[in-house]
Amino acid sequence: MTCKEHNAANDDDRQCCNGHLERDDGSGAVYRQPPDPNAPPEYNLAFATALAGRAYASSRSK
Repeated sequence: MTCKEHNAANDDDRQCCNGHLERDDGSGAVYRQPPDPNAPPEYNLAFATALAGRAYASSRSK
């Protein structure tokens, strides 16, 4: 799901200050949840993300 650098920064225990990565149950997209629980999730909206295999597969199944 992430590279070595971003996996190290991911707060698996939700106790620190970096935030953590989650997967959207509906779309399967990965997003970053900032450490502030009231902050909205941060999705990667880059064009290359739209070309990813999971996004392509879900668009083909509709």
